[in-house]
Amino acid sequence: MHYHVLTLFPEMIEQGMGTSIMGRAMEQGLIRLTATNIRDFSTNKHRKVDDYPYSGGGGMLMNAQPVYDAYMSVAEGLDYKPFTIYMSPQGKVFNQGIAIDLANYEHIVLLCGHYEGIDQRVIDAFGDEEISIGDYVLTGGELPAMVMIDAISRMVPGVLKNEDSGVTESFQENLLEYPQYTRPEIWEGKKVPDILLSGDHARIDKWRLEKSEERTKARRPDLYEKYDLPGRALEYLLKDKMLHMDMIEDIRRGKADILAVREDGVLTKDRSGGVYRITAKTKDAGERLLSSTDPTGAVYVCHQKFVLTSILERFGLKNFNECYQVIYPKKKAPDLPEPDGAVEIRELDETYAANCALQMQQEQRAKESDQKMGQNEKKAVPEEDEKNIAKSRENIRKRDEMFWIALFSRISWMLGAVAGGVIGQSIPVELTGIDFCMTALFVTIFVDQWRSAKSHIPALLGLGCGVVLLLLVGPDYFLLPTLILVSGILLLIRGTMNSAVGAASGEEAVEHE
Repeated sequence: MHYHVLTLFPEMIEQGMGTSIMGRAMEQGLIRLTATNIRDFSTNKHRKVDDYPYSGGGGMLMNAQPVYDAYMSVAEGLDYKPFTIYMSPQGKVFNQGIAIDLANYEHIVLLCGHYEGIDQRVIDAFGDEEISIGDYVLTGGELPAMVMIDAISRMVPGVLKNEDSGVTESFQENLLEYPQYTRPEIWEGKKVPDILLSGDHARIDKWRLEKSEERTKARRPDLYEKYDLPGRALEYLLKDKMLHMDMIEDIRRGKADILAVREDGVLTKDRSGGVYRITAKTKDAGERLLSSTDPTGAVYVCHQKFVLTSILERFGLKNFNECYQVIYPKKKAPDLPEPDGAVEIRELDETYAANCALQMQQEQRAKESDQKMGQNEKKAVPEEDEKNIAKSRENIRKRDEMFWIALFSRISWMLGAVAGGVIGQSIPVELTGIDFCMTALFVTIFVDQWRSAKSHIPALLGLGCGVVLLLLVGPDYFLLPTLILVSGILLLIRGTMNSAVGAASGEEAVEHE
């Protein structure tokens, strides 16, 4: 491992890293450290490396030219571009995981800024990463660079005398280190825990793990959330094994990414199908777990109805299926009823979850496609056509109303004619009451047909026949009133049928449009 530090203060780096474990590691050749003075590459006769920033502002900014030339002096001696880190408060925060990853590099360049920083153009030219060691401001990047060198070097084989030290110390498995004790056995009345004096290494390891878990949970709950997710998830799920068998099998087969494990719930995501699986003790717990998911095109498998309600309300989803599980060992299958179409019995294999997720996603896409097609068809109807259709439907409604009005009016005219005939009995002429009644009915129907019929020939013929018969046979015979009555009834039926046919034709025309 070779560290190349670009700095304005090389002696600060060399003196700070030349002692203790780092100093011994450099003497043994396990790590190398080269501090390059950026000021040596300045073209200014006064070796000036900074200037005022454009657009004003407080402080000075390091020039791009000397920084770039210092970097090239390192890169030109290598066969490849070295991994370069700019120590910056805008970078991601350094942690143990980053230290482990960086320990795999053979060469690392650490660029230390000063004053108000460095011209952005040179950072963009060769910088691979920006890293900060915390949310606070320091004078320059030299102290952060030394912190990183120390942390990374501890992961290099041979740097630590005890190889286990780098594995068991704080943050290695997202756990803080357990409490430690040394001689004397009793100090100021406080005794070393008896288990550490027992010599039982299995019990000691268990005690250390328990204490690390307790300390991390109390002091760094953010770290504890990341600790041993599979083990903690299974511990929660196995409390109700039958309910959570799908999640348990997903974890045991290594098919699940565990997104969250809490005291009141677990959230996983299937790696093959992308299905979210969620279980929670309360609705609030379910809401907190759902906030960690991305609902875009997502499929959820939940184990409580209140979680289902939260999913439907929170994400506006409408498609859901209810699943019943029948779980039993292969060697001893129970006597199960034959499927009746509503029940399907199948083996729970590795592809089951992926197939279910794919089927639900296809159904969702099909429904969204149908909805879009319906909206497009609706938009394709011109606004003018919609108005015409509405107008035609209104005409049909009015025709229906006119048909019933005409029918009832004719009935009322018939009743009026009968009343006229009854009144006619009191007139001192030789005609009978029925003659007056029939004559009034005939005249009424004739007038109606003349007004509404498309052809007036039937009404005229009926009138003519009645007059001729009246002249030939006289009023003493009953034949005339009978013929007039028949003629009037036929004309009444014809007029009513004309109205019905007209209304039906109008409705058919609208439907065709």
